[in-house]
Amino acid sequence: GRGGEGGPATSAEHFYVIGHPNGLPAKSTRRREGLDEVSMVLWNNNNAYFKARLDTFGGNSGSPVFNAETDELEGLLVRGDSDWMWEYGSGQRCMREARCPQDRGQRGIDRGVLRCAGEDVTRSTELAGHMAFDRAQKAESGEKIPVDVRAPNSFPISVPDWSHIQPRAVSLFFSSPTPPTPGSYLHSVGVNLEATHEYSLTELSLSLQGPGSNAIELGPVPRSPLTHFGASRPDVHTTFANLPRGLWQLRVRDTAGQDVGQIVNASLTFFFIEGDANPAVSMEMELKTELPVPIPDYDPAGVELKFSPPAEEAEKLKDADGNDLAVFSWDLDVTIDHDRADEDVARVYLSSPDSRRVYSFGAFNQGEMMEFGESARQQLFFYGADANGDWTVRVVDSKENITGTITKATLKVKAVAMPWRNAVEEEAAGEEAAAEGEAGAEEETVEGGEAPAAGDAEGAGEAEGSQEEAGEVPEEGSPASTSAESPESPPSTPESEAGEANEGQN
Repeated sequence: GRGGEGGPATSAEHFYVIGHPNGLPAKSTRRREGLDEVSMVLWNNNNAYFKARLDTFGGNSGSPVFNAETDELEGLLVRGDSDWMWEYGSGQRCMREARCPQDRGQRGIDRGVLRCAGEDVTRSTELAGHMAFDRAQKAESGEKIPVDVRAPNSFPISVPDWSHIQPRAVSLFFSSPTPPTPGSYLHSVGVNLEATHEYSLTELSLSLQGPGSNAIELGPVPRSPLTHFGASRPDVHTTFANLPRGLWQLRVRDTAGQDVGQIVNASLTFFFIEGDANPAVSMEMELKTELPVPIPDYDPAGVELKFSPPAEEAEKLKDADGNDLAVFSWDLDVTIDHDRADEDVARVYLSSPDSRRVYSFGAFNQGEMMEFGESARQQLFFYGADANGDWTVRVVDSKENITGTITKATLKVKAVAMPWRNAVEEEAAGEEAAAEGEAGAEEETVEGGEAPAAGDAEGAGEAEGSQEEAGEVPEEGSPASTSAESPESPPSTPESEAGEANEGQN
C-alpha cells in the first residue's frame, strides 16, 4: 500500500472493494471486463485518505480497497455519500440506489444531500507502523520478566477536585528496579491502580513520566482495579523502552468539577526482556537547508528542508550486517515567524527517507517553537521505517497574501535494529522475482509454442482450453463506478485538513 497521513498520494487509478453492503454476504466490485478510461480517483491530495468512485453502501465500512491492476491493498473504506433516493411516479414512491452525476444536489434518504464526491478510503500506510510494531513484538527474543515496585505513600490518598483556576494532581514517585538479570533490559511499563470516585472513575486521568523528560498521557481510568495498564501499548514501549534507571512519576488528576476521587493503592510493573539488549541510537539529524527561509505564498509546492545523518555518525544507523536501523521514536521541532497571527499559518509535512510515509501537521503557533511527534499516533506512524537517509520537511502556506519564514528546525530520531524487517523484505523480493519468472516463462511459451495444424481438432481443442484456463476468472460484482467526473481540488481545503477523523459512516 501507499499513502499516509499527509501522503504520498496513491498512483492507482482503478479499484475494487470486497465487503458486505447492507449486511449481504460478501460481494466484490471487481470488473468482469476491462477498466474505464476515466480514473476512479476523485481527490488525492496529501492526507490520511483519498476519495474514489466506488460502488459501495452502508455496511461496507472497513472493507479493503484494492488496486484493480496490481491487487495491492490501497486502504480501507471509512465513509461515503448517500446511498439511496426516493423516486416518485403515479402518486407513489419507490426507493432506489443513488446515481451520479444525475442525482447530484438531491436529498438522499440516508445521508443528506448527495454530493457525488466519492467514497473516503483511509490509506493503507496509516497501518504500517502498527503492523511493524506487531511484527517486532512477535520477533522479540526472550521472555518478559515483570518486576513490581509499590509506591512508598500511605493510602488512601484524596485526589483534589478539578479547578480551572489552579489545576492540581497527585504525584506518586517510584524508583527504577534493578534488572532481574545482568543481560535483561527494560521493554515496557504498566500501571496497577485501585481507585474510587464519587461520580465516575473515568473522570480520573493518568500520566506517567520516566527518568528525564520522557512522559506519556495514559488517559482516563477505565476501571478499578487496573492491572498492567498501558504495558501493551506501542506508545508506552517506544517512550520508555531502554531508558536508564532513575525516578518515575505517576500523576493522577481529576478532569471534572463537583466530585472527587481517591487512590486506594498504586504500583508500577516494569517488564524486562532477558537476552541480548537492543540498544537504541539517538541522533539529531543535520539540517542541510540554510535558515531562515521564506515560505512561498499559498504555493502547494511550499518550501522543503532536508535533514541527513551527520557524515561522521551515519554508520551508527547501521547494524553489524550493514542493514539500516529502523525508527523507534522521533521528534520534530519547527519555529515559524508568520505575519498571520492566531490562525492556521501553514501545513507541515514530514517524509521518511524512502518517502513512503508522510505525516502532515497543522502549524498554528506563529513565532513559537512547535513540537511534533508527541502523540501516540504520530510516534507509531514512522515506527519501523528506515532511519538512515534523507528526511524531508515540507512547509506549505495556508492562505493567500500573507507570508511567513521558517526560522528554526530540528529533527531527532531514535533507531534500533529490527532483524525481522530484513526477513520480510527478502520474502517480498523472492515473491516478486518468482512472479516475474512465471510471467517470463508464460511469455516465452506463447512466443515459441507451435500452433496446431489446420483441421487438427485435438490440437485446436487444447489451444482453446489453454486460453480459457489462462484467462481471468470473472468474479462476482458490478462496475465500480458511480461518477465519471474528477473535479480538481485547491492546494488546501477544510476537507483536506480533516484527515485525522477516520471514523466511518458507512
